[in-house]
Amino acid sequence: MNKRDNSIKYIFVFLLVIQVTYALQIRGVDISIQNEVEKTGKLFYSTSGDAVDAINYLAQSGVNLIRLRIWNNPYDEQGNPYGGGNNNYDVVAALAKRIKSAGLKFLLDFHYSDFWVDPEKQVKPKAWSSLSVDQLYTAIYEFTVDVLQKLEANGTPPDYVQTGNEINAEMHKITILQMIDYEDRTRTQAEVVRLFQEKYPELPPISQGTVSKIEKQFWKRGHVRQLKKNIPNKLSDEQKLDVMLMLEENPHTSSRMLFPDGDDSTTAGFKLMTNFLTSATNAVRQAGLATTPKIILHLANGCDNSMYQWWFKGVVDAGVNFDIIGLSYYPYWHGTLSALASNLNDLASRFQKDLLVVETAYGFTLDNGDSCPNVFGSDQVSAAGYPATEDGQANFLTDLKSTLSSAGGGRVLGFVYWEPTWLPGPTWATQQGMSYISSSGSEGSNWDNQALFDFFGKALKGVTVFAN
Repeated sequence: MNKRDNSIKYIFVFLLVIQVTYALQIRGVDISIQNEVEKTGKLFYSTSGDAVDAINYLAQSGVNLIRLRIWNNPYDEQGNPYGGGNNNYDVVAALAKRIKSAGLKFLLDFHYSDFWVDPEKQVKPKAWSSLSVDQLYTAIYEFTVDVLQKLEANGTPPDYVQTGNEINAEMHKITILQMIDYEDRTRTQAEVVRLFQEKYPELPPISQGTVSKIEKQFWKRGHVRQLKKNIPNKLSDEQKLDVMLMLEENPHTSSRMLFPDGDDSTTAGFKLMTNFLTSATNAVRQAGLATTPKIILHLANGCDNSMYQWWFKGVVDAGVNFDIIGLSYYPYWHGTLSALASNLNDLASRFQKDLLVVETAYGFTLDNGDSCPNVFGSDQVSAAGYPATEDGQANFLTDLKSTLSSAGGGRVLGFVYWEPTWLPGPTWATQQGMSYISSSGSEGSNWDNQALFDFFGKALKGVTVFAN
């Protein structure tokens, strides 16, 4: 081979290892808590210590979209707020004014509830609690149209709309975070041993000690895939999950849009859920806005490819009209960046839709800014592999940007960082809010060590990653 042939060969080999990357169109944040943070008198500062308006500063740092959640009525019958930002229409409209004034895009996230919804809970708004299914279709449609038309009149129409928040079911999947309350189990370990043997007669019997190990490790680690390998019988993840399910006679195991009507763990429930989604998406397209927002359908567990395939195939087959696949990706819960990229690549090819990571975050410290226990702790650091430091947080975001820019053949639009301005103090839920979602705990911020500002409001290095 002559020198020219060698040169061609080397150029060819070089081209083979080039990784194609794409500029991310969306570098967003969700600051739905912002109004409550500011009401407590919290101030924000740049990395150099200058006092700043948080929204304008984020825009100057490279953020180009802000996401806001909207709840139907986050107050109880006596007018007591539920917390978490109390994001009714008035709160959203006021923040939307500031978002548009800063020249940013606006993503509106309909929860179709009076408070938090996620894979663990989807509680119907109080005003809708006694409606029939047909009445629910109408209520979803009318509420969506009303909010969008009022935002248009406010001069703040959203550019993107999420019709539901993390609405995937979890019952049939292994990658779950929590399915039953530890304190509320209704079966004994001995009963589980018997039930497990009936379901898996081909396996050696399990002991009560095995059930105890699975249960304790599950609640410590929050994920069946993170259980230690010392479980006897070499049980599969699915079998370990069955043990957890068997501890509860009537497990509240799937996330249902407008629970219990839209329970997507059953065929009939999935059909109802897609009908609810059709009501919502039709409302977005028929609201008569000057520019129709792009519609996002959002699931949790951003690395769970089999679940995304199953769920979106069902939605597409049902004719739901949407534009973007939205994913939550928290590395300490959902998996590695390579697993996320693999899911994004498959979904982009399979469904020919754009994709957007609508929630992500990482901690900058293990310290706590108030008395409320934080979501992010040492177990999350062990699971994700990045240190809980300012540099660790920034490095995670840098790696996430790099992963997203090279995945999906250009169909990955970008990411939205969840609640970067949630400083210590403003509560995730009041006692009234906890009662509404059948939960309990301490009031305060359970997210302050995952903000992009320190406990005193000074911007961290992670903010600089948003520059394109």
